[in-house]
Amino acid sequence: MLATVDSTIRALYYRFKKALKEKVFLEPPGECADAYYLRLMAEPKLERLHNSMRRNYAAALQDDAQQAINNLMKMERTETRLYRLERLKKYAPYPRLLERAAELLGPEHYMYQTLQARKFYFEGAVLQMESPLNPDSVLGQRILDKYRASLSQQPDAALTYRGISEVFEKVIPNIDSMAFYGYKAIEASPNWIRAYTKLGWMLTNLKRFGEAQILLEKALTIDSSEARTWGIWVGCRIGRAIWMPAKLAIYKRLPWIQLMKGLIFGLAACISTKAK
Repeated sequence: MLATVDSTIRALYYRFKKALKEKVFLEPPGECADAYYLRLMAEPKLERLHNSMRRNYAAALQDDAQQAINNLMKMERTETRLYRLERLKKYAPYPRLLERAAELLGPEHYMYQTLQARKFYFEGAVLQMESPLNPDSVLGQRILDKYRASLSQQPDAALTYRGISEVFEKVIPNIDSMAFYGYKAIEASPNWIRAYTKLGWMLTNLKRFGEAQILLEKALTIDSSEARTWGIWVGCRIGRAIWMPAKLAIYKRLPWIQLMKGLIFGLAACISTKAK
């Protein structure tokens, strides 16, 4: 196919492939994958390659966002331990890339709604990472609008429910809504340890120790090596004993080797976080 086209078009095709590999998608103007793609799509002699070019370009555009979602769902430390500003810089381009991928595939494609859902999710996540530490109901509503738009396209997205729960934790404080959407995240992804751990942490801070303990112990049945979960579990058990003296007797029934394991894992988590 390429042998039949002008050498200029052939060179343009190779620049397009190189731009995809190097993730130079939408900028700089005239010297990026998008510019090359539009010129190649106008070349009649490449018509038989147009569909594969479109698919490859759309796949490349969404690849990093997909990997970030996979990492968050797997609690991959290279993702979860990124500082807020690092994550903000990383996620900021995703909505535009996902929107372009959706445009390329079109509304009839089976991935279209998923791409739209992810675009809205990352728009909300970026706004949330830009939000001040103090509550802000106006900004909070803007973030919620993005997350709800995401759920309208993908109603079973656990990450989006987790995001809404965090909005109600800090940006628009509302304990009942925080817990409700935290449980919705668990319902959407019952084996996602982060959903249990995060909600367990929130409830521990609210001194709802019994509820938190159930969640944390469920998380540990999914992955008993998760240091952060062990650390929060120990804090929950100790907090429960301090704030509910009548429950102090639980430590007579608590296997000490289990408590020590939790303390060791919790200390390791603290040291690791501080070192970073």
